[in-house]
Amino acid sequence: MHHILIIDDEVHAARGLQAGIGWSRLGIAAEHVHLAYSVQQGQELFKQFPISILICDIEMPQQNGMEMQEWVREHYPDTLTIFLTCHSDFVFLQRALQLSSFDYLLKPVDYEEIEQVIGKAQRQLAESKAKMSYEAMYDHYRKLWESQRPIVAERFWQGLLNRSFPSKPSVIAEQLSRHGLEHHPEVRYLPILLKIRRWYKILTQRDEQIMKYAISNAVQDGLQRAGKEAITVSLDNEQGLILFIVAAEGDHAVWSGLDDGGDMLIKFCNEHLYCDISLYVGTEVAISEVVNVVDKLIELNKNNIVQINTIIMLEEWREQPTKMPDVQWSQWLCWMKEQQEQLLFEHVSLYFNSWKQEQICIDAKGVEAFYQEFLQMIYTYLYQMGLHVNQVFDQKSLAGQSKEVLHSVHALEEWVVYIIQVAMNRVHTIKKSMTVVEKAVQYIKDHIGEQQLSREDIARHVYLNPDYLTRVFKKETGMSISDYMQQCRLDYAKRLLKETNQTISEIAVASGYSNISYFSTIFKKFTSLNPVDYRKQQRQNQAM
Repeated sequence: MHHILIIDDEVHAARGLQAGIGWSRLGIAAEHVHLAYSVQQGQELFKQFPISILICDIEMPQQNGMEMQEWVREHYPDTLTIFLTCHSDFVFLQRALQLSSFDYLLKPVDYEEIEQVIGKAQRQLAESKAKMSYEAMYDHYRKLWESQRPIVAERFWQGLLNRSFPSKPSVIAEQLSRHGLEHHPEVRYLPILLKIRRWYKILTQRDEQIMKYAISNAVQDGLQRAGKEAITVSLDNEQGLILFIVAAEGDHAVWSGLDDGGDMLIKFCNEHLYCDISLYVGTEVAISEVVNVVDKLIELNKNNIVQINTIIMLEEWREQPTKMPDVQWSQWLCWMKEQQEQLLFEHVSLYFNSWKQEQICIDAKGVEAFYQEFLQMIYTYLYQMGLHVNQVFDQKSLAGQSKEVLHSVHALEEWVVYIIQVAMNRVHTIKKSMTVVEKAVQYIKDHIGEQQLSREDIARHVYLNPDYLTRVFKKETGMSISDYMQQCRLDYAKRLLKETNQTISEIAVASGYSNISYFSTIFKKFTSLNPVDYRKQQRQNQAM
């Protein structure tokens, strides 16, 4: 708890602050608030108590507040000083800043104002303490990491797990002998896969390696305190392996207290190492079967999309058919086109929350399907808005982050929201600068499936007389509105024939044609192929 020192040569002023400030609201005990009426008395109190915040009058006889601050800065640099003065003189303020004071208040002081300043000073002290703690821990693990090298035993296990040699007992025995390692045939192992699911902070590659070492060291410390014998092995892709050594088959004593130890490790990683993790517990097996169990744990992690900061037992895991909640893609697309961003994001949040329901079973296959369908919706939205995807996104931000976003509900939801925001913001920016004809063109694309779409509808949308719009449209595009609509319908139909498995009748309706025969006639007139032959030709070209 913080100790506060008030220094003022005016006794009533000092006692007034002591009595008027709501110390209990600030979480400060009354006995931790100290008074001094001179610089000399204040210095003596600094030697008796760990003063965190100094509230000091500047104008005092003999030694003043500035001299006190110079002394404090030299001897107690972590203390924050709040100056009080009757003068709003720039010279005082400038000197206070030079002496690194925390704040500067004019007398008479408003109690609510000084409480806010003290509260702000408390927060800065807490942040400084947390930062120092993190930096000390970081420096400690950095030195350990730089001084340590992989041991021979870890090299052997990495070779086994990476299938550098077969998992046959005779080959394993040969490799153990080559590495100078002893192994008793009756010893069994209990593999636990540790997966880093998400970092809370942006770290450099070097910092990530140091923090991973910190996690490994935390595991080792926990094992030593619990008296457990185990081997830790670093794996690729944010994964590590803990191999508990079991003296004999059925010896479950090694597993006693695992839940508590696992929960403590998860909490430590969350609070101090800025990451979410998952722990996957295998079954006790001979050394030749370790690779098979680890493979199952890796597959288990691959299909665990929802559960983080949990301990998952391989024996209790039961594969179930994927049950993805239905997505109203057409409604999401409609909200995007109508710029209903808040409404859309509310439904996105509700949708991802539904994934976390116990009766819902979602695996990597289901998430991949959602990912592809979402990308298709974005492509459709941009196409209908008259934009090419490369005009809005680079490859990394749109389709290049699948590795990161397909293994976490949180990461996927953040990415979905980000992609929607970028797409809608880009379209909104372009729409604001559109000409009347460009707005008319966009309206046609947005309503291409409406069979009764007329030039009057389009003119009404851009607030122009239909005849005048027709003249302007023809002048700017070289085409009449009806011809342009016909071209858009056919372009849209060609795209659906090429990219979807919809029937010809469905595509005709989606393109704004109610009569399939008429659609086929018009399509052949402009492409020299009927819709069926056009689809065959496009798919043959794609297969080549």
